[in-house]
Formats: sequence, C-alpha cells, structure tokens
Amino acid sequence: MRHSRTTDATMSRALDSAPRATRRPSGMSPTVTLTQGDVIQWLIAVTENHGPKQLTAPKIATRILALTSMFVFAIGWVFAHVGLDIYSSPSRDDFVSGLEEECARVSDEDKKIATKEAADALYRLDSAVRESMRPNDAMVHLMPLDVWSGEGIDLGGGIRITAGSGVRTVFPAQMVHMDPCKYKVPERPDAFRFSREFDEAENAGSPSPAGKRELMTNVTAKFLPLG
Repeated sequence: MRHSRTTDATMSRALDSAPRATRRPSGMSPTVTLTQGDVIQWLIAVTENHGPKQLTAPKIATRILALTSMFVFAIGWVFAHVGLDIYSSPSRDDFVSGLEEECARVSDEDKKIATKEAADALYRLDSAVRESMRPNDAMVHLMPLDVWSGEGIDLGGGIRITAGSGVRTVFPAQMVHMDPCKYKVPERPDAFRFSREFDEAENAGSPSPAGKRELMTNVTAKFLPLG
C-alpha cells in the first residue's frame, strides 16, 4: 500500500506537469504531450484515448506497479542465492565476519544504515551480491520470452514480427561471467571478489586501484546484471 500511495503521488505530479512533446506516435491524439523516453508520459498518452476514467493517478499507478512484478521474483531469486552461496562456502566464517564488520562500521559512521549514503558504502555486501549473481543470474534461467501481438509488431527497417510469433531473446551472461580470461578461477565463489583489492589497498595505506568501485547495477563488458 505504501508503494502504491507513493506511485499515486508521482502520477499526480506527472499529470499536472505534462511537459511538451518531442515525438508523437502516428494516430496519437494531438491534445496529448509526450516526452521522449518517458514511460509515465507514454502511459498518460495511451490512457487519454480510453476516456477520463482511465486518466487518473491510481489507474496509471496500477499499470506502473504491474510492470514491476517481474522484479519481485528477480530480487527474491538473487538474495536467496546470496545466502546459499555465502554459507555453503568453505570461507563462510571470513565472509560473514567481514560483512558484519562493514555493516557495523558504516552504521557507526552514519548513525544509521537505512540511508542512500550508507547503502552506497556497503562495498563488501554489494560484492557478495554481485558475485552470487555472476553464476546464478536470474536471466540465465528466464531467457525464453514470448512476444505476442494481435496485429503483429513492426520493428522498422523491413523487420516485422507477425501475429502469434514467439520471439527468443538470448543474453551471453554465462559465457561472460564464467570466462577465465575475465575472472580468476570463475567456478569458485568468492564473496569479496569485487571489493578485496580496494580493502587491501586501504588497509595497507596504498593508493586505490585504478578505476572506481563498481556496484552490482553497473553494466560492464564482463558483468551483465540481470542478464
């Protein structure tokens, strides 16, 4: 309910602001303004064609929340595997104590841990989640996807998906995440794989390794979060 109320408030502000259009699909009502790449504005534009009862904050918010249902499964999948990977590792005692130390230290520094700044400082925890996602990514198990349309889908450039077609999307996550050229001993789980070199440099008083710390949401050539 709390998330629904928050989304309702966001929708109300979006309905009030209605920014100017940059692009408009063919056949779209000329009274509707759109912002390119803005999903909320696109939903407002579509619902406008179905009468005023559909053009309300709760109605649009419900459609937004429906789109997030897939992430509930993915998040549950990821965190279930994190616990299994950590506690099934021969180094589980070191991993658990390291995570506890980091959480206690960050909590003492920020006086609380439920803030964006505190969450961003939990590098070991982020590394543990990221390392678990590497071989157990949700999209590895959800690659087949069906796309259906009663009238078919025109992708442009002469490419068209006919009505009733099934489309398969493929992500090379496993090939990338288990590549020994990218990861040292990729088949061995290492919860601190992504944070260790930074911790070691900091403890030794040495300069940090080149580059910045990468979080689990960073898409790189060797890490593909959620596929």
